[in-house]
Amino acid sequence: MASEGTAVTTAAPLVAWLGPTRFAFLAGALLSLLGFALPWFRVSRGYAWWYGGWDLLTTNEPGLWWIAFLFLGYAILVVGGYWLLGQGAGEAALLAALAIATALGTLVVVALAAADAIQDLGRVYNIDLNLGLFLMLPGHGLMIAAAFFGVVIHLIAAFLSPGAAELAVASLDSPEPAAD
Repeated sequence: MASEGTAVTTAAPLVAWLGPTRFAFLAGALLSLLGFALPWFRVSRGYAWWYGGWDLLTTNEPGLWWIAFLFLGYAILVVGGYWLLGQGAGEAALLAALAIATALGTLVVVALAAADAIQDLGRVYNIDLNLGLFLMLPGHGLMIAAAFFGVVIHLIAAFLSPGAAELAVASLDSPEPAAD
């Protein structure tokens, strides 16, 4: 059994990885947000209107108001993500779930926009791509990977912390209190 000093020094290098992980998460969330807001593609080079998150939100289409929820999700990820990633494994897992939900939501919007763009043409190869997609997709990957890496760091650090093994054994040995 490791002594208390050994456990603290073993977990300390893992916790030191939280700083770069938080930075990677924040960079991924900002890249993803920027990519979602910027134009993604247009039907062809002759079209003036681009498909993009901000363009879709600011059109006067009454059925597209729900795209604002994705921008709200990004705002929560950017503002609260740095803080949540440093709190614990549960908070980091919540952050990872929100990151996945926001990334999947943006991919649904992109897929619906692509379906609308090729509706008349029937050909995908005429679509003129822009910077938004190329920022959004690596941003999603970096954001989600950093969130899960934060969960793993917290779980390993909690396992290596003093008393973690004794607490796990004690919780298995002691019976649950009876409900009244």
